[in-house]
Amino acid sequence: MPFINFHCSLIFLKFLFSHTKGFIRLSTWFNKSYVWSLSLLGSLGVMGLIYNVLNSFTRDSFVLTSPIDDIIPLVPAMSLPYLAWYPYIFLAMAYLCWKDRQLYFRTLFSMNISVAVCYLIYYYFQTNVPRPIVIGHGWDIQLLQWIYRSDKPFNCFPSIHSLYSYLVMRASWNSTKIRFRTKAIFSICSLTIIISTFMVKQHVIYDAIGAILLGEAVFILILSSLRVHKRVHGKSYERYS
Repeated sequence: MPFINFHCSLIFLKFLFSHTKGFIRLSTWFNKSYVWSLSLLGSLGVMGLIYNVLNSFTRDSFVLTSPIDDIIPLVPAMSLPYLAWYPYIFLAMAYLCWKDRQLYFRTLFSMNISVAVCYLIYYYFQTNVPRPIVIGHGWDIQLLQWIYRSDKPFNCFPSIHSLYSYLVMRASWNSTKIRFRTKAIFSICSLTIIISTFMVKQHVIYDAIGAILLGEAVFILILSSLRVHKRVHGKSYERYS
């Protein structure tokens, strides 16, 4: 009986060893898979579910308008770049995932951490933006009215539109694998979207400033943490090698 158990154990070990390389190859392919990496963008969608819960007037809210915001005109046509934010973030992150996978993961992590901080701010420091009365029948006015109906005027500081747009632009300039022309395109698109949030009166200047400062702080913190992690583990490897 012990001989049989020993023999079975050898067979099992042989089977496991023979399939280990296949499992490793499969795991490596899975980790490097573009589709799998891109699917992690769904984490932003999951985080977005919390947005709707907080986007309500259940307590006192603050108004952070400044004299600059009073000067900025209402331009309903800027609803187009404002709404273009949704496909833009996906396409920009898809491109970043293709060109610079490590930076893509760091940017995605920065987005999730930053938006979590945003939600904490929304909960404890809710703000709103006074909206103008929009009357008319033009396509741009109807589009703006649809935005107003779909999104309540809360969860403003910091602006998630500005946050994600800035992080995409910031990541592109941090990458050595992306051409200058592409970086310029990212910058133009991101800045246009940020400006559009003011011109459709969805956000104020302070909302964008807060988003940029938050995004920059989290982005630098993650990059610095990774550098320290590599340095510490590198020294540990040299010590025990």
